[in-house]
Order: sequence, then structure tokens, then C-alpha cells
Amino acid sequence: MTSKQRIAILADWWPKAADANHWPRNDRSKRLDIISQAVGRTITTMNDLDNAKDIDQVKAHLLALADNLHGAVELTPAGADYGYRRRLFWLIRTHALPLGGDPYIWQLCRDKFHFAHGWNTIEDLTTHQLHQLMITLNARKHSKAKSDQNASLTSQESFPDDCEYIYAGHENDDNQPF
Repeated sequence: MTSKQRIAILADWWPKAADANHWPRNDRSKRLDIISQAVGRTITTMNDLDNAKDIDQVKAHLLALADNLHGAVELTPAGADYGYRRRLFWLIRTHALPLGGDPYIWQLCRDKFHFAHGWNTIEDLTTHQLHQLMITLNARKHSKAKSDQNASLTSQESFPDDCEYIYAGHENDDNQPF
């Protein structure tokens, strides 16, 4: 668990859940019991939360306890992979930036997943399709970066054809024409 995740749990999600249920914010044993319920196993210390799925489950559980409807979405069976999808959306947009951004994503989705009519956002894709899209964009981003690097080695900027000739000899040189 990262320090930002620890801060989010202890300073944001847990206090909201504790206040909504009238629990004392500083009750460590109660906090660990609730977090244990969220991940489905006994948690004796916050260091026992070890992966993104654990953090997603804790966030969803604590926000649902705090009556946050957005957080409750992640608890539903349809929202079981909500945290993973959220990370995929971020990666897709990050990988697509050097390629042209959202228009590039939409064109790629139309070509790759045969969406033609009635498709407006990438949120309509399945989790598997999002994963495929992220892999494709990552590969194309690296391919573009490599071709840009190779192109700069042979470009006119590096080796201009029309450079000015500067005579490196001395002013009193006898080998000057005329």
C-alpha cells in the first residue's frame, strides 16, 4: 500500500464512514474489523492490504458505509471490476495522448471492435475490450516514439543540405581564388 492510499483511508474514507455510523474515529480495532469485512480476511494492520484490489474493496466498503452512492457502485456485482476499469480508462487516455487523444481512441475502437452506430464513449466497452485497447495503444505509442527517435537521426534538422560554407583558412592565405 502506498502512502497516498494509507492517507486516503485514514484521513478521508474511514472518518466519513465512522461519522455516518456514529463510531469513534480513533477506534483502531473497529477500523480494522470493518476493513477486514471489506477484504474478506482478517486484517491485523494496515500493512496487510497489499494490492489494488484490496484498496478498491476497502474504498467501496467504506464509502458505502458513509452513504456515498458513487462508492456503493463498486460493491455491486456489475461494479466488481470498477477499480480495474477506472485504471484502464486512465491508462488508455495516457497512452493515447501522443497519438492524438480521444479522436484516435474513438477511431481505433470503431476499427477494432466494429462499433459504427450508437456508440459514443469507451465506457460502453467490456473490461476485456478495454484491456485489449490499452495494450494496442501502448504498443502504438512505443512504436511511434521509436519511429520519431529514428526519424530525428536522419532528419534535415540533424543533417541540413543547404548549410552555409565557412572558409576555415587564414586571411593571408595564398590559395584564394582570383
